[in-house]
Amino acid sequence: MYRSSFRTPKSVKMLAARRIIGNLLEVDSPVSSASEYHEVMAGLSFASTIGFDRQTVSNAGSDVPNISGVPSMKQRWLVITLLLCLAACSIPSDQPVEKKVPKRPVVEVADESRRFTSENRIGIDFVKNNLLGKDYLPGGNLAEYKQGDKSYQQFLTRVDTAEKAAFLLVDFRNDLTDAKYIAYMGGYFGHDGDQPVLVFQKGRSLAGVIGLPEKEADMAARVFAAALD
Repeated sequence: MYRSSFRTPKSVKMLAARRIIGNLLEVDSPVSSASEYHEVMAGLSFASTIGFDRQTVSNAGSDVPNISGVPSMKQRWLVITLLLCLAACSIPSDQPVEKKVPKRPVVEVADESRRFTSENRIGIDFVKNNLLGKDYLPGGNLAEYKQGDKSYQQFLTRVDTAEKAAFLLVDFRNDLTDAKYIAYMGGYFGHDGDQPVLVFQKGRSLAGVIGLPEKEADMAARVFAAALD
């Protein structure tokens, strides 16, 4: 016999269960009418079709009489218990599912201050992870400079291979608006938010200058690149 693969949505099952239970609970005395009898039988049939095998339902309600008989209170409470069990199993949990986000291992950052020109430098920070607040960058060195009324920064992060550094350069380029390729340096000049940035790769290093116009950033980057191996 063909059996439909259609499955009743849980919300429909829940609504039907509530209605059947409500109708059954309103009856305080033995069922005396054919319509009330059919409600009890519908409950047993409903329990069978949405999760209980027919043999179990048949055994549990073996003392249910035929259509001309009168179901007992015991049989009605059996139906109610079955439906309550189904309803409880169908209620989704309101508890939020916590997602475990793997954390990038924190490593000690090497002091690369010797690679930053000391002229106009006012300080240097060793950032353990996510240099410049970018989740794809590991830790690195961030130097602060001040020349007259101009303030700018230079940054450096070093990875295991030149290939990894090249991938980081691509990620950084994607953060820049109006990125302009600088062929001789193998880098890009653009804006990260409202800050002008020149970023380049040399070997295992990803480095750059933040806060200077293109020409001044280019001059600073040339000096910086000469100190990188």
